[in-house]
Formats: sequence, C-alpha cells, structure tokens
Amino acid sequence: MDGQSIWISAFSSTRKARDLTRNPLCAVLIEPEKAGDLQAVLFEGPAELIEQPRDQVSVMALRIYTRYMGEDGVQAPEPQSWAFDPENLLVKLTPSHIYAW
Repeated sequence: MDGQSIWISAFSSTRKARDLTRNPLCAVLIEPEKAGDLQAVLFEGPAELIEQPRDQVSVMALRIYTRYMGEDGVQAPEPQSWAFDPENLLVKLTPSHIYAW
C-alpha cells in the first residue's frame, strides 16, 4: 500500500491476471496478524494491470517481495528472477470503497 493504492505482483499467465483482464473489479481483504479493535479491512475497486515500463515493474515487484521476504531474502535467485521475468506484471488497486471492522 502506498497510501492511495494497493500493489500486487502477478504473472500474466495466472488465473488472477486473466480474470482481472476480463473483469477489473476486485477486492483485497487484509486481516492483521494480531487482531485488536481492528479485525479486517476490505478494499474494493477497479484494478489496473501494469506491464510497462519494465524497469518500473521490476522495481515495484522487488519492493513488494522485500516487504514479505526481507532485505536478505529478496536477494535470493528466485525472487530476483521473478522481478525481472517478462511475464511479471503489477496489479494496482485504487479502492473506490474501503470497509473496516
């Protein structure tokens, strides 16, 4: 999340990407690891599939992978190859509705 949009890395051959090509409306549900007062947040809206420019796709993909794999984990060959794979794309969800409970 960059403050306005949720960014997801995906490959063009995946069902996720194919489904979003046919119907760009989607939802992302975030559930915190430690539920307190906030149990979940649901983001809904149209998603945009971004394939170009390739260097920006790779940079954002590495930022996403770093969030989940850490600075050291993202240096491994596997996430590096994913980030620069020509099939890699970004899903950008700019929510039109946000629900929290």
